[in-house]
Amino acid sequence: MTSEAADDLRKLVYPETYFVGLAPPEMRLALLSRGILAPTRRPLRYLELGFGSGFSLNVHAAANDGAFWGNDFVRAHVDGAASIASISGADAHFLPDSFTELLKRDDLPTFDVIAAHGIWTWVPDEDRDAIVEILKRKLAPGGAFYVSYNNTAGWASVVYLRQMMKLYLAERGGGADVADAVAFARSLQSAGAAYFKENPTAAAEVALMGKRDPVYLRQEYFLDDWKLMSLAEIEDALGPAGLQFGAQFPLIMHDDELVLGERGLAIIAKCETPILRETVRESFQGMGFRQDIFVKEASLLSPDERREHFRAERFLLTTQSRNVALKGGSPWGELDLRARGCVPVMQAFEAMGPGPHVLKDIEASLPDINIDDLISRIILLAAVKVVRPALSVEEERAASKRCAALNAYVLGLPGGAAVLASPVLGAGVDISPLERALIVSQAAGKVTIDDCAAEITRACPGELNGRSAHQVAASLHADHLPIFRAMGLIPS
Repeated sequence: MTSEAADDLRKLVYPETYFVGLAPPEMRLALLSRGILAPTRRPLRYLELGFGSGFSLNVHAAANDGAFWGNDFVRAHVDGAASIASISGADAHFLPDSFTELLKRDDLPTFDVIAAHGIWTWVPDEDRDAIVEILKRKLAPGGAFYVSYNNTAGWASVVYLRQMMKLYLAERGGGADVADAVAFARSLQSAGAAYFKENPTAAAEVALMGKRDPVYLRQEYFLDDWKLMSLAEIEDALGPAGLQFGAQFPLIMHDDELVLGERGLAIIAKCETPILRETVRESFQGMGFRQDIFVKEASLLSPDERREHFRAERFLLTTQSRNVALKGGSPWGELDLRARGCVPVMQAFEAMGPGPHVLKDIEASLPDINIDDLISRIILLAAVKVVRPALSVEEERAASKRCAALNAYVLGLPGGAAVLASPVLGAGVDISPLERALIVSQAAGKVTIDDCAAEITRACPGELNGRSAHQVAASLHADHLPIFRAMGLIPS
């Protein structure tokens, strides 16, 4: 990367975004699903490489018990993230270092979790080498490494599109920008270029470009340092640090019945090596953007140990069962929660109250469902976010004040939708403008339906869609208020 390009990249300020796959409880569940014990040391030691705006890191630092570190070479990101951490009181450390500069520091602890979201594909080889060296030196035995990247199985047909748009900009010099390159690609598509007919993924990507953030498009298509990899290539690259593939995120990718189908299951059953099995899954998934968790010296659980760990896990039902869409489409076909036996599990959660609930208690209330089937149904419900993994009671108590302070700051910002930190889930929760109105009114001590209706009328009247503010407020009180209390977003 030239010094000029590096300087330009340092000026980029990424949009405020949250990535739930970086949450420690979500990583723990993904690994446990595959029979691997996640890091158990408390307090946790967590490092996020290239944290962007730092919002995800701030949410996780507030919502979990541990010390959270991160680096980013955009100074505005470092300063902004540090100022938010000072509000929550989280044990968070934000460093203005490059990856090679991190290697020179002597004040870094050994980490249980290291995460690199949206980094691996888009940095030069020397930075990837530095990340591997960081993992080799600073990831503890049994530690987990989360990495997201552009995957060959889903992105291969778009490589030509990227090359063509880069050539267009190069020819135009400084007289064209990203929007011009997108318009050029669309002109080829409109003119009937066979490439788009033969590569429907590229055609769909061009159609979406008009809705993409320009910063995202610049990083995704126009940086010189951009490298596609398969899972096998990633594992090979991480081999010198002693890491092996552990699990994939999101959890829906664990559902072989949905993703592989009967014939795919038959094929994968004949594969003898783990990496070939995962490569077969990769071919059926066809994911352009992949999120994986690798583990150093993985603690593999026996089937009985996996069952016992699941029994001890706490889960929270995140929506009323009557509001769950039991059937829905997916890239791999229809997903039918009723046919998969999930309705009795949701009803068991509701019968026991708002929660969270330990899985062994759910098991006791469903004696006709064996534990392996129950675990499969819980993983599926977690994959569609109907349930989510929860922290221990002690961890929840430790995080409550930090999350309350961070959430008060977020709710004080202008805007509609938001992400709040849950001390129960150890993760962020997306809330809509209407849900925000409910939480704001409750936080202000205005606890009636009429109070909520007044806040809706003030803050988001455009969200009513023909309903009255009172009708919407009544629905929020009935369906969302108990859930938000259970999540720790509203005081009980």
